[in-house]
Amino acid sequence: FNETVAMDLRKFKARFDFLHIIDSYTRIGLARMIKRKIPSVILNNVIFMWITSGRGLQKKFLTEKD
Repeated sequence: FNETVAMDLRKFKARFDFLHIIDSYTRIGLARMIKRKIPSVILNNVIFMWITSGRGLQKKFLTEKD
């Protein structure tokens, strides 16, 4: 758990952006609607959703380039 965490930004119905985070081993995941796709908003949501919610720090983040 928490060795590799994948992160993706998705658009829903062309109006809403979602940040999706999932642990690659256990497949435990979280999703959250975000207001803007800018680095500070994304980072704050990663910290809130994953790190401070009891899951702790991950070793690696896996993302795709948009």
